[in-house]
Amino acid sequence: MNQFDQFQEDPLVRKIVNLLTKNGKKSKSEKILIKIFFFIQANYPGQVLRIFYLAIYNSQLFVGIRLKSKGKKYRRSTGSKDSFVPYFIKSNKSQTLAIRSILGVGKQGNSFLNVWENLSQELLDASLIKGETLYHRYNVHNLSGLNRRYYRYRWNRKVPIDLDSLLLLEDKVGFRFFSEKRKDILRLKKIHDMCFF
Repeated sequence: MNQFDQFQEDPLVRKIVNLLTKNGKKSKSEKILIKIFFFIQANYPGQVLRIFYLAIYNSQLFVGIRLKSKGKKYRRSTGSKDSFVPYFIKSNKSQTLAIRSILGVGKQGNSFLNVWENLSQELLDASLIKGETLYHRYNVHNLSGLNRRYYRYRWNRKVPIDLDSLLLLEDKVGFRFFSEKRKDILRLKKIHDMCFF
């Protein structure tokens, strides 16, 4: 079985194709992904799927933010209108948000380059832990950390968990490995929450 066939049959790649599809034109999104595959294969031979998984894992949001408006009395007394309420994101949702953020940044990239060139560059940047998607992730996590007092009952941690230090990669990176690592991190978070209340 060829590496390109493995690439097309991978569940994460299928998810990217579905999110990239516009107006039901799935073949067009597949062609874009094929061009990205060959571009990365030319520069980093045999590392395409690993780069895809790394990019999406690195740009995943573990914590999201909801905007909650305040009442009239509170606004008069404090002068502030809104507050940001942080919440934990489930694994499937965070994976989808990571793919959407990479695709959004790739589409808004350099206008002189093609879409597949911008997307491949953003995927490479995200796999190397740099780029706009990682900047966005850092901003959201930072904002949720600043507003953790609004997440009253689940956020009382005495010792902060550094989720980035739990990023342990092996040679074999696949969909099963990806989901197992995610489960391990969530399990460690639950244990940590139970111990330090």
